[in-house]
Amino acid sequence: MKEVRGKIFLLLSLCLAMILQSSFAQSKPNAQTELQSIVNKLSAAKSLTAKFSCISTDGSKSSGSIKIKDKKFAVSIANSVTIYDGKDVWQANEFSKEINIFEPDDEMLAEINPLILIKQGQNAFKASRLTAPDNQIKLALTPKAGSGQDNVKRIVLTANRSTNLPVKAEVELKSGEKLTFNFSDISLNASVTDSSFKLDKSKYPGYQIVDLRD
Repeated sequence: MKEVRGKIFLLLSLCLAMILQSSFAQSKPNAQTELQSIVNKLSAAKSLTAKFSCISTDGSKSSGSIKIKDKKFAVSIANSVTIYDGKDVWQANEFSKEINIFEPDDEMLAEINPLILIKQGQNAFKASRLTAPDNQIKLALTPKAGSGQDNVKRIVLTANRSTNLPVKAEVELKSGEKLTFNFSDISLNASVTDSSFKLDKSKYPGYQIVDLRD
């Protein structure tokens, strides 16, 4: 009888251990799953607006606002406006009094808007979890071979665990440059019109247009 009770106790212990392991695994998803939850939250939104600040390795700082819709985005900072219409970048600079037009590569897009890179998720990046407070998700993202992210060395992404929204992105480029973005006041499905992604040249009288496209 004792032997039977012992076997039953052992069986119950094993079952309990399996339940606990299953519960722990569900409460602690792996890094790729956490990355995808962030991507899904961003991708589900038809549009996004946010405020941001950015500091680069050379010590230069900027802050402003960003609007995103599909692959298009518009970034406004104190002395310039940068618009990506999905193909070309239009950049109006108050200091130079120029409107530059060019086709961006991945590195340029990463410098302007790392959220575009993040939205590529598991298809482009391998994620590993970094130590973070309980209320945050912190992931190291390294580009996968063949992902097309040849200029990006690593992105360290921090997100709010309860909302799955990014709060910080540290983008390290293979050129050695590092850009740290902090995001705030993120609003999903905000009202963003298509005109936001077209530079109104009439607002920049006297600006020289420099077309750098091939």
